[in-house]
Amino acid sequence: MCVASHEEVMFRSDEDLVRGFNCFAVACLKTESVALSDGFLPSHCHLGAQTDCPEHIIRKMRYSYTRFFNEKYRRKGHIGETVPFIMPMEGIRHITAGLSYINRQALHHGICETPFEYRHCSANAFFRSRLGKWELPESIPARNRSRFLPDRVRLPDKYRMTESGLLLREDIIDTNYVEEIFITPRNFLYYMNRLSDEKWQREQIEETAGGAPVTLEMVESVVKDIPVAEMLSSERGRVNRNLHTDITLCSLIDNKIVPEYFGGLDERTVYDVPLRARQQIGNSLLSRNGRWRPGTLHIASVNQLRRCLVI
Repeated sequence: MCVASHEEVMFRSDEDLVRGFNCFAVACLKTESVALSDGFLPSHCHLGAQTDCPEHIIRKMRYSYTRFFNEKYRRKGHIGETVPFIMPMEGIRHITAGLSYINRQALHHGICETPFEYRHCSANAFFRSRLGKWELPESIPARNRSRFLPDRVRLPDKYRMTESGLLLREDIIDTNYVEEIFITPRNFLYYMNRLSDEKWQREQIEETAGGAPVTLEMVESVVKDIPVAEMLSSERGRVNRNLHTDITLCSLIDNKIVPEYFGGLDERTVYDVPLRARQQIGNSLLSRNGRWRPGTLHIASVNQLRRCLVI
């Protein structure tokens, strides 16, 4: 499953990405579905689940997250594309490929050198002890969890939450099932580092006697501004640290530019800035001598500016 937003960023901060995952967790709970993997990026999220009703998961998740987003940013209307991308996966090889691509999406977008570097995905939830990941973040008391969750949500006592408000993926995702699919930590590491090629596709075609394989192009078909060839190149872990990510750009806009525009009024957001002013800000950020342009960072693309400034 994938929910995308091409016209505006869905998740403008780490707090938003945390809330997005929590909404996914609650949606799985309400629909009696089993979460298997996730990857949240500012412009879209990929989700894996065992469910008879993927549309219901998306609907409940989108509704609760939209309420949070609209209240926080003084915005109206639904967030994200109306029609989500849903891809059924049957067979161990297809499921293995699908879960691998979900865990690796930050790698494919050139944000990190390995899937394990990115915090807002499930890659680090599997084979924790056998990969030497012994410690989990400290959890907060259950009485303090409500402000990080949709209204009127009661969670099982076993669910833990970090100080940042994130429900622990180890409690939400069926890690035992996923680990059985990958069999061993070594095999899991292989798939987290595997390069997309025709062999991977043939393995899946053989499994289903000619059925369509899960490919990077298929999984990322909703992404319009990054060529698949660029994503394939990113699989090798080459990251340009001088590029703005959507999160760093949104942070610059929300925490510096917007407050300066309104003379320090903290309650105003980018949605309160008139469109013409947002366009002028975008031009300034593109300009080498622009007012707000950091000297060591470079804007990745005009499309990135448009979605972060909601132009």
